[in-house]
Amino acid sequence: MDDISNYYRKNKAAASKIEWKGRLLKLLRLTITFGIICAVSFMIVAGYQFLTTDEYFIIKDVRFMGNNFTRDEELRSLMELPADTNIFRVKIGLLQERIISHPWIRDAVIKRELPNSLVINIEERIPVAVALYKSRYYLIDKYGVVLGRREGLQGDRYFPVITGAD
Repeated sequence: MDDISNYYRKNKAAASKIEWKGRLLKLLRLTITFGIICAVSFMIVAGYQFLTTDEYFIIKDVRFMGNNFTRDEELRSLMELPADTNIFRVKIGLLQERIISHPWIRDAVIKRELPNSLVINIEERIPVAVALYKSRYYLIDKYGVVLGRREGLQGDRYFPVITGAD
């Protein structure tokens, strides 16, 4: 009988020791996993912080392509882009909306060119006619969008003149 109780006691102690080692191993795995997650999270945050604040990524060059009727300076002023804007913090959609608000601009596609440039492809509206409205001349495109007022027909005399809209 003593042998049997001794046997159970030894097995219980061995089982307890194995169970304790298993728990320790699980805790170690959990700690390592948590540490890796924290390290990766820190690297992501530090990388984001670096990319959005480093001077290397401050926009230094804005290039417009495809604009024949609108001046670069006019489009730059529409963008309202502060001088020290980071290329990763710039809101492309907002800049695009501001540029398209110009009556001569039909569409604009803005691309980041790393490390510090924006390239803006402009699709301008093309005047196809002159409209006479209340004794004033207006250029219009093929969609009927008014592009701007003209003082006369100086150079626009080859466009058809639309009258009768008064």
